[in-house]
Amino acid sequence: MREAARRGEFRILYVHKVDRLARRLEWSLEIVHELQALDISFKAVEQPFDLRTPEGKLLFHRKPRRVLPPLGGRGMRASPKG
Repeated sequence: MREAARRGEFRILYVHKVDRLARRLEWSLEIVHELQALDISFKAVEQPFDLRTPEGKLLFHRKPRRVLPPLGGRGMRASPKG
């Protein structure tokens, strides 16, 4: 997914919940920061927050700490450019 993002294959990354993005909070933060640097939006369907606002950033940083199951790549879907 990260390689596809670097190649510019999608503009929005949708996940069901933040815990579906990575196994650890640090990895989730790293991925989201990389996506932002590539001008790719990140959306968690069940946890709607806007990472472009201070409130959204705060919610993102707080939410993953409450979610424990390590599910890795399941539940991720990239939206094609268009």
